[in-house]
Amino acid sequence: MKYVLSIALVTALGATACQQQSEEVTAAVGKASGDEASQPKALGSGIDFSGFDNSVRPQDDFFAYVNGTWLANTEMPADRSRWGTFDALLEQSQQDILNLIEEVSRAENVETGSPTQKIRDYYNAYMDAETATRLGAEAIQSELDEIAGMQDFDDLYRLFSTLGVYGVRSPIGGGIFSDLKDPETNVVYLNQAGTTLPDRDYYLKDDEQFVKGRQLFLKYAADTFTAAGFDNGADRAERLMALETRLAEVQWTKEDNRDPIKGYNPKSADELREMSPEINWDITFEAAQIPPRDHYIVGQPSFFESAGKIIAGTDLSTWKDYLVFQTLDNFAPVMGDRFFQSWFEFYQAGLQGI
Repeated sequence: MKYVLSIALVTALGATACQQQSEEVTAAVGKASGDEASQPKALGSGIDFSGFDNSVRPQDDFFAYVNGTWLANTEMPADRSRWGTFDALLEQSQQDILNLIEEVSRAENVETGSPTQKIRDYYNAYMDAETATRLGAEAIQSELDEIAGMQDFDDLYRLFSTLGVYGVRSPIGGGIFSDLKDPETNVVYLNQAGTTLPDRDYYLKDDEQFVKGRQLFLKYAADTFTAAGFDNGADRAERLMALETRLAEVQWTKEDNRDPIKGYNPKSADELREMSPEINWDITFEAAQIPPRDHYIVGQPSFFESAGKIIAGTDLSTWKDYLVFQTLDNFAPVMGDRFFQSWFEFYQAGLQGI
């Protein structure tokens, strides 16, 4: 988990101020570990000749010539299914980034608002498991209060978008990518979403693995509601399952989603409204800070036709439970031991084991 956070920190915070960050981080590391860390190292050849097998003629077997000695002397790590130079480089770069950030996390007297200060404070806050456990759901109380204050369906669509910025699920999925038919243009894609389990089959089929998946989901949802202080967690979980099952019933299958032609459906704003008149597209895009566009690419038009009716036909109290759970689920890995353990048992120990 440290590796993932480390890379995310450098990517998110460093991209906007690369030169400034480089100078500040180098200075901070120099202070933390001595002047030697800031000295450039001499570069050697980019080719590692030690792995070559000179007993093989390159014209006979070039692969064996280049890699023979390396293959003979390298043991596959026990925790890997593959291993090679690029795997080693990735692991080393992750370790280097981790070492750098851990050293920066101990830096003092850094400029307020600087990339170094942001990396240090963000990393230290993330690693403060004791505070995370003490706060629990209180850490996202403002988001939970917004959900509790939802008054109508306009508020619901607004929350779909504003919470979606943090990765919280809703039935309206999508993102901005290159246009498949015009790669020089970015376009907004709209795709089916809204379900927690990995695939619609988990809701609709009675194979043993799918039945077990539903049982795991009900337990996880009930435990998550209870941990956050909501009563009747099991009942809320059942209502959540029923709602997500209705969404799963109108989702496309994996086979249909693999058809790039079938999933490429340009639509104007007026055509979106005609396709799903129940969905307030204006509020959805405005809250997501997406300005009006000439067209959007819809992945599964029939899903949105039905999803709009499902959304409008479901009472707001159920949608509140849905958004509460999806928000708690999204932040569970960083809300302390109780939430993390339930999250881990569901996604890692549970779903990955079936």
